[in-house]
Amino acid sequence: MFSIRNYRSKIFLAYSTVLLIFALVVSIPMYYYLKHNIQQNIQVGSEQIIINNTAAVDRFYEKFNNISTQLYLNSDAAGNTVLNYLSSANKTPEPDGILQIYKSVNNF
Repeated sequence: MFSIRNYRSKIFLAYSTVLLIFALVVSIPMYYYLKHNIQQNIQVGSEQIIINNTAAVDRFYEKFNNISTQLYLNSDAAGNTVLNYLSSANKTPEPDGILQIYKSVNNF
């Protein structure tokens, strides 16, 4: 007939096989789902970082162009640029001259 030991081992093997199959049935689709989402998240994150960095570089470039234009190209009625006023400020030791240069630079 059936011995208890043989019956227990069959139940253990059947239970272990069912649990193993269940684990595989759940884990394989989950693996592919997570793999796809991780790839998608990495791609979206990388694109977002690139877009943010590009925007930051564009803003820096605009600021640089504005400052360069103001320092080198814009001139007042006398034909002096901001850079000319700043270089003359280094050469002028008297306070009245520095005050006049400060006012001229602020008028730009």
